[in-house]
Amino acid sequence: MNTTIHIRKVPARPALLVHGRFPDTEISTEVGRMFGDVARWAGQHAVTTSGPAFTRYTTWAGGQCEIDAGFVVAAPPRSADAPISVGHIGGCLAACATHVGPYDALSQTYASMQEWITDNGYETAGEMWEEYLTSPDTPPSQKRTDVFWPVRKAK
Repeated sequence: MNTTIHIRKVPARPALLVHGRFPDTEISTEVGRMFGDVARWAGQHAVTTSGPAFTRYTTWAGGQCEIDAGFVVAAPPRSADAPISVGHIGGCLAACATHVGPYDALSQTYASMQEWITDNGYETAGEMWEEYLTSPDTPPSQKRTDVFWPVRKAK
């Protein structure tokens, strides 16, 4: 795999999201449901999405993961009804890469990024996230996903 990785300041963008905890074997099913929940809420409350769908991995251990899933929005509401919340994505220095291919091969991009981060004098500094640039019905080999991993200079 030949992944181009670079560092950039990623601006904070407002988002609507929902938090979920489930077995990592259920990621695709649960994330799809989570996106649906956020999209329905946004539609019912006239909130316009203005950017990609994303997932942010808050924890992943012992076969369980916790994920925030949602959409970047143009103008966030002041509040939302549980389980939907108002938050943000970005607002940090991050290692960035674009993964082209199926979601089940994203682990290869993350492994490349982790090696690159260390080799280039950085260390991870926060929760990684993915932004989905293609529609769910795009053939797996053509899916494009931007991957962001917050970093700081290593001490």
